[in-house]
Amino acid sequence: MEIEYLNHASVIIKDGAVQLLIDPWLWGTCFEEGWGLRFYNPDAIERTKDCTHIWVSHFHQDHFHRPTLYKILELNPGIQFIGNRSYNFQMDETAKQMGFKNVQPLFERKILSLTDHFSITRIPTTGIDNMLLIKTSKEVILNYNDCNISLFSQKKLRKKIGHVDYLLTNFNHAGKLFLYPYPAPDVIKEKLIKNFSDNYAIFDPDYILPFASYHYYRAPESFKQNEAMLDASDLLKLDPKIINWHPGDKLVTTQRKPEIIKVSDVIRNIPDKLERKRSYSIEQLKTAGTTFSTMLRSRFGFLSKSPSLYIQVSDLNELIGIHPHKGFFIPGANELPHITAHSEALYNWFSKPYGTDTFVVGAHFDIVNENRVPLKWKIVIGLLVDNKLDIRSVFKMLFKKEGIRFLWNRREEMLGIILNFRLAPSYHDD
Repeated sequence: MEIEYLNHASVIIKDGAVQLLIDPWLWGTCFEEGWGLRFYNPDAIERTKDCTHIWVSHFHQDHFHRPTLYKILELNPGIQFIGNRSYNFQMDETAKQMGFKNVQPLFERKILSLTDHFSITRIPTTGIDNMLLIKTSKEVILNYNDCNISLFSQKKLRKKIGHVDYLLTNFNHAGKLFLYPYPAPDVIKEKLIKNFSDNYAIFDPDYILPFASYHYYRAPESFKQNEAMLDASDLLKLDPKIINWHPGDKLVTTQRKPEIIKVSDVIRNIPDKLERKRSYSIEQLKTAGTTFSTMLRSRFGFLSKSPSLYIQVSDLNELIGIHPHKGFFIPGANELPHITAHSEALYNWFSKPYGTDTFVVGAHFDIVNENRVPLKWKIVIGLLVDNKLDIRSVFKMLFKKEGIRFLWNRREEMLGIILNFRLAPSYHDD
């Protein structure tokens, strides 16, 4: 069995006749150019030509990267796309629309056998994230990926999953850090290391493979977050089971212990700042912001009531306000902003599908106020709308068999949320 690390969250798991490609983002940017890759692997796309299957964990652009997927389709048109099918998202249908001819739906918690000795099971979380349990001829691999669930939920799942030989999990922050005032990089790194340790401790695998964390932030509002990014080598002191590998490496199992082989000479990219392409006027922001506010109000009703969010539009030098019931407005002269952002980033947030997700994960804003409550309210309800988990959508679920199954398949996590009185978001908050 081999696990080749192509880049960021992308690996190829090889066992017998199966070569399973996972989450290929192999070049370029994502999240409205808010993220870039820390490494460039010139051999990565060529490695996909012989892959038999491809699975994408979720719709975030650092996993579902359309330019990479189109290139793979061109090079390997017969590859079987294993598309997640859930009540709120149908990735198998999206794959067909992109041109993949050989598409296999993957339902939640259903075992899919690729061969007699290679099976996969998708375990979903509340939003759009998924972990993948892979059983090969001899090993059990858990691709935990970007999942962010409570320790209580992890314990419940650990009992169902059983022993894990190899655990793949991320270790860096992946989105805007909701910190004000902003701490020293070492303070953030210490917390990241603790979070990483908590993630693998419950599953108690034989080996831990840190991955899905080799991005950098391009948005000028969050460029400083790059100073607080970890490398796999920073984690080695935690546990001897942690494998020190990087993009371009391949893990090969042996009778004694896994061996790491360097198979590609990768290039470390120099982080570059995003240059905004255009500005939008106040009138354009008003139109988009009003539509956005109306959508939030319609999806959550009275639950959308929250404090107004004040935003300093950096390129226009104007202060604006957003409220689900008031809509878009110009605040009084004595009000102070909660965040600053460029008009292009704000227009994309208000007007594009999955705009909140892109705005937050792409880190296209800066926090300039200790009061983060108005921002968090807009982010939470916006993300729930993006993930089709708003009040109206969940209410409809309760009257459909597929909707009830959707909720039941997330029972460990939902119970953990109730017991911990918190929502575990799909991005890494403070």
